[in-house]
Amino acid sequence: MPDETKSDQKPTQLEPPKDIEELLKELPKIDSLNPSSPSTDLTSPQRPIPPQRPTSPSSPQPSGVLGVLPPPRPQSPPPPKPLTLKPPSPLTPPSKPTLPPPRQAGPPPREDREDKFKSLVRTMDEDLEAARKGFKPEPKPFEIKPPPGGPRIGPPTPPLIPPSGARPVAPEIKLGPTERTKPLEIPKTLPPLPPLKRKFAISTRFLIIAILILAGFVGAWYFLTREPEEIVLPIPTPIQTPTPVPKTLSQLITLVNQITISSTENFLNALTSKKLREPTQAGFTSLNIIDENGKLYSLPEIFERLNIIPPTGILENLDIIELAIFAYGQQEMFDDKGLLIFANVLKTKLGLIARTTNPELLRNALNSWEITMTDDLKNLFNLSTAKATSQTFLDNIYGGTDIRYRNFPYADNSIDYAIVNLPRFNLNYFIITNSREGTYSAIDLLQNQ
Repeated sequence: MPDETKSDQKPTQLEPPKDIEELLKELPKIDSLNPSSPSTDLTSPQRPIPPQRPTSPSSPQPSGVLGVLPPPRPQSPPPPKPLTLKPPSPLTPPSKPTLPPPRQAGPPPREDREDKFKSLVRTMDEDLEAARKGFKPEPKPFEIKPPPGGPRIGPPTPPLIPPSGARPVAPEIKLGPTERTKPLEIPKTLPPLPPLKRKFAISTRFLIIAILILAGFVGAWYFLTREPEEIVLPIPTPIQTPTPVPKTLSQLITLVNQITISSTENFLNALTSKKLREPTQAGFTSLNIIDENGKLYSLPEIFERLNIIPPTGILENLDIIELAIFAYGQQEMFDDKGLLIFANVLKTKLGLIARTTNPELLRNALNSWEITMTDDLKNLFNLSTAKATSQTFLDNIYGGTDIRYRNFPYADNSIDYAIVNLPRFNLNYFIITNSREGTYSAIDLLQNQ
């Protein structure tokens, strides 16, 4: 099919311009030579070309097995005419219509062009000369003038109309030459980053501090909000133990010697003589002193008959029923040189054991009696006051019991008294004898019951 838009004219070869003014003068010529340029065709609409399915000559066409005939092969259009590109022309219309200046027959002479360019060039010599004269150097304006006559717009290019009945074919796309690609480079593995120990340590420290603060708040809340628990103490069940019953003095001293002294006899002589005539045994023997009518003498009556006048508080704090006047067979004796000997013949000693109701008052009364106790008991205990080894009573301890004593001159002839405490019975007993051995034996008798 002949190309209606094909032109027999050959493109005119333009010489490269040598200056800017010459380039501006040549622009109208370029526009007139390419009337179908897309840059000047501003009014012609562009019709979209439908996409064409490329057909490969080597691909087989479907056969008419199913009764469908293959489409006719379209004829290839002639190759398009090569287009020459040109620089876009400025579209700045002149503010006022001006007539184009008459076109010269040829380019201006070279000397005029050089003078024009020299007038536009600013040199250092000119600036120095202006500075010497006192003027301020000013830049020279450089202005590009549009071509005379303004831009020209060529006629619109007629659209390409495909022939009737022919299927448009997309232009063949040719691939470039194959090139060997470079081998795939595997990136080198970077060394692992060092662990962030510092950050981890700091985070761990803050975590521990936060846990401790939280635990403190929880503990404070628990102790401040909780109600105190009632502590139920078990009530101890008292164990009923049998209360020990103390023995009486008659049970502790089983041997009894009854002595009868009439009211007309001398009580001291009769007691010492009858006591001496009666056989004595080792240990304690209770003496029951009665009158001629068989009546038992009481302790105040005995003290009165013996002319013993104790201070107030002695007889008042002694039990008048639970008491015993005893004779003790003593083995401990001392010779004239103060040597301890043990004779085969027992020496009889007298003594008194009585339960006390108030031991503190009794002790205070005994301290007062120490002043006259030696004179009151010297006849009963047969003591030689001139042989006393001390002016006052001395202290001694036996079996946890405090003893007050005074020797004449040794421990086998003395005055010993004590108050024995029996805590398991809650009882206290008063003891007074005329020997150290008799006092020790009486304490053992009471504590070992």
